[in-house]
Amino acid sequence: SVGHSQGWADGRRRTKDPAYGTQDLDFTDRHYYGDALLMPLDLKDVDQRALGKPLVLGECGAKCHPTFKAEDVGGGDDDAELAARFRALTARTFGLGGAAILAWHWRDPPEGIFPHGLLHATGTPRAAGKAFARMAQAFGKLELAANAPDVVVALDEKPRESAQTRAGYLRQAHALDKALLHWGANWSKITSSRIGDCRAKLILKPEDFGGLSPDELRRTVGDRLRAAGCRIARDAGDPETLEAYLVPCVGGVARVFWNGGDKEEDVRRPGVRFALPPKRIGLVVETRGQAPQVEIL
Repeated sequence: SVGHSQGWADGRRRTKDPAYGTQDLDFTDRHYYGDALLMPLDLKDVDQRALGKPLVLGECGAKCHPTFKAEDVGGGDDDAELAARFRALTARTFGLGGAAILAWHWRDPPEGIFPHGLLHATGTPRAAGKAFARMAQAFGKLELAANAPDVVVALDEKPRESAQTRAGYLRQAHALDKALLHWGANWSKITSSRIGDCRAKLILKPEDFGGLSPDELRRTVGDRLRAAGCRIARDAGDPETLEAYLVPCVGGVARVFWNGGDKEEDVRRPGVRFALPPKRIGLVVETRGQAPQVEIL
């Protein structure tokens, strides 16, 4: 399953198709080591929750060592960057419907290779390790409820099978993902032959939005979401750098906010207002009959 979970390839010298390759799995698993900003597109490529399959981010992280950051072709993070990376990945994993996130790996090996650990080889926590522990405690308290997607993106099979049309079609699909992400929607991506097995308020096809600019696509998708009665986590007053997600829980809902910008943002919801620092998570737990609980992670 891992090979099919690691991207699409170019369709010329080799072909991978996550939408096909995950059909016979009980749950879907993405491993991710790229730009944290692009992680939602990769995670959604294997999101089969509309078919009843749980979704996890089964490996993620980055090298954290000054030599690797300066000399390695793959680069690396410093301590602050690695902590911010894990905050972003955690907010998006749970916000996008994931059931679990696993860091690779726990502690640096003594040999100094693959310094991806939340802890140094000595056992001393990195800043990322301390942040990950706090997030594990906060998100671990949530009793997650059923979170069936409101929206299904139907991936047409024919253009995915041709090297001439594959790349262009996937760009359309990922542009639609970005628009849905903007609104904080709850969606799965399913190969078109399985759409009859899904229940959703709204089915969208990437090919129906060709030629629209990013702003036009956002507005059009927002109109479609509202018309279908789908959940939208974004508020009209939210700044562009603030991502918002709704996570259903037993007895209420958790609101997850990620401030990906470089300045503090004011978060406002009914009964809640707080300042969210840059590169931090705001977790608001709303339980029926209780005042909202806010944590900055």
